[in-house]
Amino acid sequence: MADKSESKKPQGNPKSESSQKGLNDKVKIALISTEGPIVVAIVTFLIAPVIIAKINKPTPVEPSPIVCSYPSDYNENESIVWLIEKEADAVVHKDMKRIKEIFADNAKIVDYFDKNNPVSWSNPIERYQPLFKDYDFSSAENTDIKAVGSINGGVTQYYISGSHGQYKTNGQTFPPFLNPGDANHWTLEQIEGCWKIIKFDFNASGIKFP
Repeated sequence: MADKSESKKPQGNPKSESSQKGLNDKVKIALISTEGPIVVAIVTFLIAPVIIAKINKPTPVEPSPIVCSYPSDYNENESIVWLIEKEADAVVHKDMKRIKEIFADNAKIVDYFDKNNPVSWSNPIERYQPLFKDYDFSSAENTDIKAVGSINGGVTQYYISGSHGQYKTNGQTFPPFLNPGDANHWTLEQIEGCWKIIKFDFNASGIKFP
């Protein structure tokens, strides 16, 4: 006689299944909670070198514009003539600042009044400081300024000029002076982009130049 009892399927443990589900949920939450920091860490790892490189890259420095004492729109000849004219103007006004602007720091200056025994100065301050102290020029002008030659592809320029004016020293006023058109010899070069007087010979008529 057959057993009429129904076969029963094994029943799972509801408490165990609930625990398992809870565990799975915790794993998912843990994964989700760690996913963000992991992604951030990966991205940081990838872009950090780029950021560091940009931080360490020196900012390009724009070169400062060259500012010369003469007007910026002057051509070469106009600039040189301006410098020679301003030398006389600086003498009248005892303007040492202007002298420093138009002369190179080590410009040589020579007085050929005594052709056999010329007097020289190794820089413009040596020449003009005592001149400003001992002499008062009521007028002075460099005239007939002319270019006479150049060398080194125009790097060095030679000019001549005459001059006239009047001065006094030790309370005595001297008659006006008038020097011919080849009395002053000027040698000029560009220094840091600006023309400067590098040598000035005066009372130099008859002296070979350049």
